Amino acid sequence: MPVSNSGNGWFNANTLMALLEDAKKNYRVDADRVYFTGLSGGANTSIELGMTQAAQLAAIVPIALTSTPTNDPNVCVLKPLPIWAFHGALDTPGRSTNLKVWLDTKCGAGASAMRPVTVYPNGGHNGATWDTAYADLSLYDWLLQQRISDRQ
Repeated sequence: MPVSNSGNGWFNANTLMALLEDAKKNYRVDADRVYFTGLSGGANTSIELGMTQAAQLAAIVPIALTSTPTNDPNVCVLKPLPIWAFHGALDTPGRSTNLKVWLDTKCGAGASAMRPVTVYPNGGHNGATWDTAYADLSLYDWLLQQRISDRQ
């Protein structure tokens, strides 16, 4: 399935899963440690993948989420999935925080596996948020601790 830099191919869950399957065929992929991350629309896609492909994902990292899927009937599938969201305080509104609250209060007993959202006080919907998040070495330490097999 060809993907280009134009259009919305990068935001298509089926395309991304096909890309993952290709990578598994051609590279040494640790299938127990598959993570998706994205910024803005890519953050929304990481959430979509979490709702539809949770069994194949060890964790997701949405950054500067632009929608909150609380009206999606599958949103509670995210509850056991490790999620670390990042958001800029100058970005509106705090969609990641709303998702955390929803998962913790509307999806059955107990807290979700979603970490508290990291909010950067001076971050907006720009590199001040995503560059800072991706430069945080504790993110990678956390990711490497996440395994699909730990949830099953």
